[in-house]
Amino acid sequence: MQCWARLESTILTEIMLIWELLVANISGCAASASLILVILTSSRASLVTN
Repeated sequence: MQCWARLESTILTEIMLIWELLVANISGCAASASLILVILTSSRASLVTN
């Protein structure tokens, strides 16, 4: 059982680290995400017109 407890705590730690990285990336990319949306929309519009 101790093996499972150790494994569980390791997995939880990894998940928390990944989650923190994701949150940091999302908050950092919020501005660039809107920029990407603008680029995608304009490129799609140019594809439709051609």
